[in-house]
Amino acid sequence: MLIPMTFRRIIPLSVKTALKRIYYFGNSCICNVCHSRLRYFRPAGLAHEVIDELMIIGGGLYEHDICPVCLSSYRQRSLMLYLQKNKLIRNYASVLHIAPEVGLYRALKKNISGQYVCGDFDPQLYAEIDSMVKIDVTKIAFPDNYFEFILCNHVLEHIPADLTAMKDIYRVLAIGGTAILQVPISLLLSETREGNGFENEEQRISLFGQKDHVRVYAMDYVNRLKSVGFLVSMVPVNSLIDSGNDGKMHLDEREILFVCSKNQ
Repeated sequence: MLIPMTFRRIIPLSVKTALKRIYYFGNSCICNVCHSRLRYFRPAGLAHEVIDELMIIGGGLYEHDICPVCLSSYRQRSLMLYLQKNKLIRNYASVLHIAPEVGLYRALKKNISGQYVCGDFDPQLYAEIDSMVKIDVTKIAFPDNYFEFILCNHVLEHIPADLTAMKDIYRVLAIGGTAILQVPISLLLSETREGNGFENEEQRISLFGQKDHVRVYAMDYVNRLKSVGFLVSMVPVNSLIDSGNDGKMHLDEREILFVCSKNQ
């Protein structure tokens, strides 16, 4: 739905959302992030042969991906489904959301009663998100054991020193806290594929399927998380899906949520 730019600036977000819900209303898709019923989700993602060859979950082109109302992707709907089914949204006094997705941010902001910190290395990229802070995920400027809940969705595959980032996420996570740390995962690789750090964009695409990725994780990702201290629970998305309307969320049923905790 096209709204002239002059009007977009003055129409409240709640009104824009209501208008989009009406315009895109249908019974083919359900978004559990913004609670809309829709005619369709938009396609999104990047098609590349290496993504297909390595069977990379969380990469490639998805035909039914982006909600036209809140812009959430299937990955965000998977996270939200886990949070909703485990009643985790309101239970935290302090939450860190690294590289926040705008649809998920809006949904969480309405429900989290405690401190909700959103951060990225380049906060200026997030014009629609209030109070962004600059965060280097390898040296997070918060005290030890500070956040009860941390979301970091498809970030670590961009970070050369990913173990350093994992260690710092572990450091700022409170004892008894939870972190969900999602990355693209290959179902075929026996171990994580990494370069030597000198690849150009074309080489990174051919190796990893995306020009700004520096690795493709295999299931040994779990061992990396455990090596810095995390306890890791792997939650298959298909275990969250009930019969009926859950299928209309168009989730990737191969996806696994990596739910990490800290007990000391």
